[in-house]
Amino acid sequence: ALGLIGWLSAGLPGVSQPAAKPAALPAAKPASKPAAAAAAPPNLPDFQQALQLLDEAIKALAGRSADGHYAKGLALAALKRYGPALDTLADGAKLLDQPSDVTPQRYAVALAKTYKLYTTTPAQQKALQLEKQVVGLEGQLHQTKRLLNETQQQLKQTTDKLKATETQLAQTQDELKKTQELLARAKIDLEAKQTELEQERKQRDYWRRQYEDLMVGTSAEQQRASRELFAEAVRLYFAGNYAECAQRLTEAIKLHPRDARYRYFRALAYWHLGQTQQAEEDANEGAALERQESPNRYRVNAVLERVQGPARAWLEDYRPKL
Repeated sequence: ALGLIGWLSAGLPGVSQPAAKPAALPAAKPASKPAAAAAAPPNLPDFQQALQLLDEAIKALAGRSADGHYAKGLALAALKRYGPALDTLADGAKLLDQPSDVTPQRYAVALAKTYKLYTTTPAQQKALQLEKQVVGLEGQLHQTKRLLNETQQQLKQTTDKLKATETQLAQTQDELKKTQELLARAKIDLEAKQTELEQERKQRDYWRRQYEDLMVGTSAEQQRASRELFAEAVRLYFAGNYAECAQRLTEAIKLHPRDARYRYFRALAYWHLGQTQQAEEDANEGAALERQESPNRYRVNAVLERVQGPARAWLEDYRPKL
């Protein structure tokens, strides 16, 4: 496409052009023809055909060709279509920041010659604006190159800083990995120590309970009364009288508060009555007493054996697991 543009712009009559380097041919000629004949401009029958070929060439370059607009502007001027010629040249002048065989000076000459033929007032104002634009193109290009160089230097500095930061980050990550390993080992040691302390606490609680049972335990009369109340509460529970059952168990707990079975049955009574918070508190308290073997698990299981269904399943979620 570039070869076709250069070929046509070099051979368009009607508008004089300053000297320029020879344009490349669109395609290679047979070797038998002289080189001078191959470079000779075509003898087009009219400029309409030239415009058609130029439009195809510009379209092939997606409209980004200063050379193509230059040649098309000359062809339009030769057809005395000065308005479109100036517009085409103006569009091409905007593309001079890209590689092109046409220099800004050649554009300025073409604009000036076309302007002389285009005498309407709007065209004169537009031509003056285009001339100013072409004159300022070289300065804009120089300024753009300077800014580009500065940007490249800043980019290099930023890249160097980024590399240094990446190196420092890698070192920090290594140190973090080592710290995490130390924390993991410390966590294992801490858990082992906590387990040891928990065992010691349980042992101390066991001996404290033994002491309390021996020294400050309930009297035989209180224990007998609590057992009777508990037996009555169990009867009321299986009879479906949960409110009275809870009341009897409350009295039994006052006489003997350290029996998991009393807490469990009162939790079940509260559960049937829909008093969820009280039920959960008694279930947790009963579980704590069962862990302390007050009484042991086998005695608790014996009294809970008759309790089945959803109520038993709910209570089992709170009891200590084997």
